[in-house]
Amino acid sequence: MKYEKNIVFAVGTARVSANDPILSMYENFFIGFMVNRETHMITDLTANTVSPKTCDFIHSMFVGYHLLDDLEKMVDEVKTRYYGIAQKAIISALKDARNKYSMNIKMNN
Repeated sequence: MKYEKNIVFAVGTARVSANDPILSMYENFFIGFMVNRETHMITDLTANTVSPKTCDFIHSMFVGYHLLDDLEKMVDEVKTRYYGIAQKAIISALKDARNKYSMNIKMNN
């Protein structure tokens, strides 16, 4: 899949707990958000989950949200819809990606 020139990639990382299956495959958890730099809307994402279905589910929770303005809504999505062991890691990676994205937007304006 090709992305338009106005799409940027913002990656957030988080540590996972010792009993999380992600740890057996990867050292850390990450979510990579494809974001429209003009509207700040999340258009796509990827994550290093154990199951592709988990990545699909995370995709369904975040795509269509405004990365800068909808943080609390997205955190609520995770808390009310995702009951897996990686819940805290997902929220942490989301916040990390938002912070990195926000800093880069400020630096480039």
